[in-house]
Amino acid sequence: MIAQVMILAVIFSLFSNHCTAQSATFVKKRVWIDTDNKFGKYNRDVDDLLAIISCLNQDSFDIVGIGLARAGHYGYKATQKLLKNYAPNAKIPIYQGAIHNRDTGQTAASMALQDLLKQHKITLLVLGPATNIAAALHQNTQLAPQIEELIFCGGRTENTVFQLNKKAFPMRDANFDYDTSSFLKVLRLDIPIVLAGYEAALPLILHRQDLKSLKRNKNSYQRFVYKKLNRWLFFWKKFLYFEGFIPFDAATAAYLTHKQSCNCVENIPVRVSWKINDTNRGYTKGKQKLYLEVSANFDEKRKVTFCNPIAAHQFKPFLIEKMRVVPK
Repeated sequence: MIAQVMILAVIFSLFSNHCTAQSATFVKKRVWIDTDNKFGKYNRDVDDLLAIISCLNQDSFDIVGIGLARAGHYGYKATQKLLKNYAPNAKIPIYQGAIHNRDTGQTAASMALQDLLKQHKITLLVLGPATNIAAALHQNTQLAPQIEELIFCGGRTENTVFQLNKKAFPMRDANFDYDTSSFLKVLRLDIPIVLAGYEAALPLILHRQDLKSLKRNKNSYQRFVYKKLNRWLFFWKKFLYFEGFIPFDAATAAYLTHKQSCNCVENIPVRVSWKINDTNRGYTKGKQKLYLEVSANFDEKRKVTFCNPIAAHQFKPFLIEKMRVVPK
């Protein structure tokens, strides 16, 4: 009997040591989010807020910093308020970055990202233009191997027009269009890039009934979120003739939180080329513009991962729940 007990004790000890060794070797992925979040500002999109919320309080990765591009003081305050309500204990630092695409110099965001890359491998979730990323790597290209992946809300399959229906005006590939120069600088580096934008997000449609729990919530910030999301629903119906809205950035974030729901093609050639402009207005005004496209028929050596439409039935319930739950 004593011998049996001793044998069991040895087995238990070995099992415990094995489990301890496994847990000791597990290192959470470190994620930097770069965003142009201006949630709450009149007629500004709501996508960044939903994407950031979906990434908070995750077991598989830690957010080590949030860089703001094209967001300004309003964006800083809006992101602070978001974190205060949805991740009050997370202590995620926010860094102000480039205000305009012509701001190619160093900023708090680019310098903070440089410091992190000098110490750790980092995954970049880029929900806005790549201005901060290009600035961080300018004259610091030796840091490029420290980037495990750059997940970008942008890109398209060859000749795809971002038009929801015949009545709606074509949408821009906004993050790429706003600062093509910065993205091209990043694309030239040996960084694994994932393109998850318009086409990936198409099945992910939020309707008014998906937001009801926010309206009834006792939390005043969630009621504020409901008000702005409801306003965005109105904007899509009035100007895009579309019932519901598609949170494009949230679908990009799904590659981090629900990779199993993403239908991606790896090692597909990518090309940037001039074509006739299908969004001849605002910052894309002109007869031609640059397009970021992928195709198996391209002969370019540069390859990326491209995400096709996600399995929205897997990701959408998670996103709705993340919107609803505010940590105490």
